Amino acid sequence: TRGEYLGNILYQKKAQLVNTLLQEINLKSSNELEIKTGEWLSYILNTENVKVYIDNPENSRIITFSFGIGNSKFRPHNIGFGYSYVLPIVVAGLIAQPGDIIIVENPEAHLHPKAQSNLIYFLSKVAIGGVQIFIESHSEHILNALRVLVKKENLTSEMVSVFFFNEKSKDLYSPIDIKEKGAIDLWPNDFFDQNEIDLKQLVGF
Repeated sequence: TRGEYLGNILYQKKAQLVNTLLQEINLKSSNELEIKTGEWLSYILNTENVKVYIDNPENSRIITFSFGIGNSKFRPHNIGFGYSYVLPIVVAGLIAQPGDIIIVENPEAHLHPKAQSNLIYFLSKVAIGGVQIFIESHSEHILNALRVLVKKENLTSEMVSVFFFNEKSKDLYSPIDIKEKGAIDLWPNDFFDQNEIDLKQLVGF
């Protein structure tokens, strides 16, 4: 449930075909899990030619993996945390079947804003394929990526539910409606408003 068997999954299912909705990243390449994992990592992390190598030496019970970037190969501890953190999310999305549920906590961790937005686009494709996705996040980039997808009509407003949990409120949570154009009419206090507060102090409006 926390991606602890990632190496086993990639080793055993590397030739498994993924949902055709997730093939769009490169229609000319193979639709196998191993190939699509690298391609989606490349897209999300905005890095060219990322590959994931899985190794299970003969007579060994240990499965290891490394990242290929360009012509270089790296062990996970010798590369940015973002690669290792986002990899289980990508694999979970690629192997998920219609009716499955994926829960992602803080997908923004170790990712720069563009990667956060790209990851939400990937998860939106997974959701369109019939997988229900729950995201717990503290990132306005995650929220804005969802709003952009609604505005671009990649997602409908009915497909997205946002809930704001505020310990100061008498209610457990407040539903936040994203309109057809990505707008939010009712914006509660403390709901991703720090950027606006800071800009008011910097610009003076």
